Amino acid sequence: MKIKFSDLLLILSICLLALSCGRGVGERASPTPQNNPPEPQVVAEEAEFFMAGTEMRLGMLEKPLIAKLKENYLLSNAGEHGWVVLEKTGPPYKMVGSVGFTNGRLSSISKEWGSYSGDEAQNLGKDLFSLLSTLADKKSATIVVNSKISVRQPGITISEIEFLCPNRTVSIAVTESRQYGNSVVINEMLKAK
Repeated sequence: MKIKFSDLLLILSICLLALSCGRGVGERASPTPQNNPPEPQVVAEEAEFFMAGTEMRLGMLEKPLIAKLKENYLLSNAGEHGWVVLEKTGPPYKMVGSVGFTNGRLSSISKEWGSYSGDEAQNLGKDLFSLLSTLADKKSATIVVNSKISVRQPGITISEIEFLCPNRTVSIAVTESRQYGNSVVINEMLKAK
């Protein structure tokens, strides 16, 4: 299957986000009287995230971050504890990402890498979903994500990301070639232990 390099970026970011969900934020009960439910506390495990021209850290205070974002972006209320960040130029207004807060502190950040349409983008998304969901269907095993530039020569670059499971590897190779054009190859390999 062939698809433009730019069309792959969103799909890959969604896959990586799905694999990393839950790593950045934890909830821990704070000491409170027994008749009141404990309030969740934001615990930052990841150091930083750069989105909307702003360095963000989980656990940051809500009001100063919202004020900073409003200097250069439109913010749309996404409910009780969240904001969608949009570019000011529009319509249409391009989504940059979103931020979420718990108890006045930054608890989630989502960056929009792009939005793609068309039959090839949809087919690639379906193939990736089918392939990666088979990994999720297996009993809980650690999945290691490995990214590398496997070829970098004049006229050709191959960037590869691998999802390594105990006996299965899923690889996505993005080729940029002056001679043969740009392409994406998705591969699944099963190997004996």
